[in-house]
Amino acid sequence: MSAIFGSDDGFDEALADADRHLRVVEGGKGKKRGGGGGAPPESPPEDLDWADAPFECLGVQGETWWFRDSYHQVIGMNASRLSQRGPLTVLLAGDADGWAARHWPEYDREGLRTNDYAPRKVHKAIAARMLDVGLFDPTMPRRGPGVWLHNGELVVHCGNAVLFPGQDARRPSFLRDGVAYIGGPPMPLPHDGRQGRFPPPAPALALEAEALFGKWNWNAHSTEKVLLGWVALANLGAAPPMRPLTIVDGQEGGGKTTLLKCVAALCPAGEWTDDTTESGLRQRMNGRAAPVVLDEFEGEEQVRVLGLLRRIVTNEGSRSFRGQASQQGLVTEVVGTAMVGAIGAPVANAAEATRILNVMLWPRPQGAPPLEEATLLARCRAMAPALWGRAIAAWPRIKANAVVARQALDRAGCSPRHMDRLGWLIAAREAMVSDEPLTADGAEEALVWVTPWLVTEDEQAEDSTAARCLQHLMASPVLIATAHSETVATLVARALREAGSPAERHLHELGLRLAPYPVDSGLSRGLYVATGRRPALGKLFAGTEWQSGRWGTVLAQLRRRLPDGAEFRAAVVRTRIRFSGENDRAQAVWLAPELLPGHGHGGEGDAF
Repeated sequence: MSAIFGSDDGFDEALADADRHLRVVEGGKGKKRGGGGGAPPESPPEDLDWADAPFECLGVQGETWWFRDSYHQVIGMNASRLSQRGPLTVLLAGDADGWAARHWPEYDREGLRTNDYAPRKVHKAIAARMLDVGLFDPTMPRRGPGVWLHNGELVVHCGNAVLFPGQDARRPSFLRDGVAYIGGPPMPLPHDGRQGRFPPPAPALALEAEALFGKWNWNAHSTEKVLLGWVALANLGAAPPMRPLTIVDGQEGGGKTTLLKCVAALCPAGEWTDDTTESGLRQRMNGRAAPVVLDEFEGEEQVRVLGLLRRIVTNEGSRSFRGQASQQGLVTEVVGTAMVGAIGAPVANAAEATRILNVMLWPRPQGAPPLEEATLLARCRAMAPALWGRAIAAWPRIKANAVVARQALDRAGCSPRHMDRLGWLIAAREAMVSDEPLTADGAEEALVWVTPWLVTEDEQAEDSTAARCLQHLMASPVLIATAHSETVATLVARALREAGSPAERHLHELGLRLAPYPVDSGLSRGLYVATGRRPALGKLFAGTEWQSGRWGTVLAQLRRRLPDGAEFRAAVVRTRIRFSGENDRAQAVWLAPELLPGHGHGGEGDAF
């Protein structure tokens, strides 16, 4: 022993003075990480604000703690395992600015602060937070950003503040009447005049927004009025029972992307996304009552995404239950509305069409001034809180207007299936541009600007099948190269702009040809669609009601009446039309340019 310590006296002295040389650290002696070290205070940090956390505590269920993580996912984690660094790392995935380390720092064996967090301290703080939040049922409704109905009144969720009528703003997370109010990105408060907030603006601001939409080149000149009504409904979240899904059908050069960005900017609780997968969209929109705006809406996922979007636009939206490996069920709720950009409106059956508003955007006329995107977006963002507040304040008037508008539509012979769609758009637009309730005469005047979308019962019976058949054809993807496909609508638009382009060859191979009728007449080019058992076209219609060559019979019934009263019908061509080669000839149906989606007035370069 003396050989090691120098003398027995030295060893005894060190042992007797052990408390001077040994330190007890939280988490066990000799542990360098995980316990936190030093002697940190037990009380919560004074500057602790759970709204700044990279996750949100939703509550407790048995041994499971429920969170909303930085990816907007609702996840359940075992409570005891969260005292370990590994599971905490998963929960803190979005902690880019060191929130946990700032509030619960780790200390090394010398008592010096490190740049990391102390897992046990974080675990203890989460436990205290869960005690405040309370029990959580993963099947209970979750309400995030947007506008909700509570006992017939509007509750406005602004991300980090929940506004109940007659009450001061409240911070999420909390439970109320069996509903979990979860947090989200902060957004400006609406100018609704409640609880000392800015008063709603005058109608002039709504008219300015309507005029802004008029800067685009629309198929129907009243589209800007319809879009103002749609923005008002979209900003009311889950409150209106009908919030039509809007599809902007436009070709390149029309400013479609700029338009969609402006619409998103006018909706403070809304979201712009390029995630066009059904699962991704459902996860992003889960627990929100606000619009989502998507651009470049094409591809094989389109059918599944449309299936989701069509379900969210009425009443309480879409609700689904999903099991998990932990045996805990998880409910996903998506409610609100959406606006999507597409080249060629996707097909919809008769019932689905009553939930969809199709607007057609033409390329900008030659010589028209360019759209100043930065200026437009800045103005839209500046107007958004005030327009949002006006829609909220006008909600009682919008509900009353909807009754009057529906009565006018009924007198005009509108199909009952379409009355809700158009009635709520009229009601919202009129409430935004006037402080007076809608009268019967005012509703009759409003019918003029919804005429392009007004469908009578006779028209619904005659045209729905043929129109859906054409929509299906135009939205069908065509394989151009390995792992690359484009819709028929995209190929048609490109072939119209670029004579002799590869797009024309791809169309000919399908059994489609752009040419006048008759072929050598020199008139405007329409679209010839081969009839009979055409294999390439047959693949596009496989599994539909138009398969086995039935598309020709149905497309021959297509007709369309333009806003100026002109009517166009499909023509059955008795002579055999040449397609991809001299020997490749077939009978066909010819569709005039005016029958094609997105047709414009400026010649072949416009649209289609």
